[in-house]
Amino acid sequence: MQADRPICIVPEGRRLASRASVTLANLADEDFEHGPAEAWAYFYDYLFSLCRKAGFQPHIVQEACDSIGIPGLVSCGMGITILTESICNVATGRLVPLPISDIAEVMVTEAVWASENLRLPTQHFVDVLETHDGHRGKHPSQELQANWPRPVIDVRKRPASGRAVR
Repeated sequence: MQADRPICIVPEGRRLASRASVTLANLADEDFEHGPAEAWAYFYDYLFSLCRKAGFQPHIVQEACDSIGIPGLVSCGMGITILTESICNVATGRLVPLPISDIAEVMVTEAVWASENLRLPTQHFVDVLETHDGHRGKHPSQELQANWPRPVIDVRKRPASGRAVR
């Protein structure tokens, strides 16, 4: 459905805000805003893995329950965050998005559902996904797949009756 690069989001006026891009090492001494480990398990693991590779563990000072609340905390000057670049479509205000130059992979969001006995609202949602995406049943290219940190849901292991949209 969607493939996004991770992006660093900092508040205006922060020392990093004047840069064109950052590396992970540039973020080592920063306070982070993030989602709670229980609800954001995949992204939490992903963030910590990236930071460990860069030689540090992120110092998370506050958590917000969703991807709108996290930039809200950042815009108040409480820290920085790493989210996906699609957040730039909804996060506005006193925020500066910065590409992270030493991360090449993308994060993929997928939808998987059982195709039998869909209720009408679910079927409408599936129809919107399929219309918007246009890739019904197709698998990503091997090149893109090689750059994934790991898929959220591995569609290659779905039941034969399931359908997937990327």
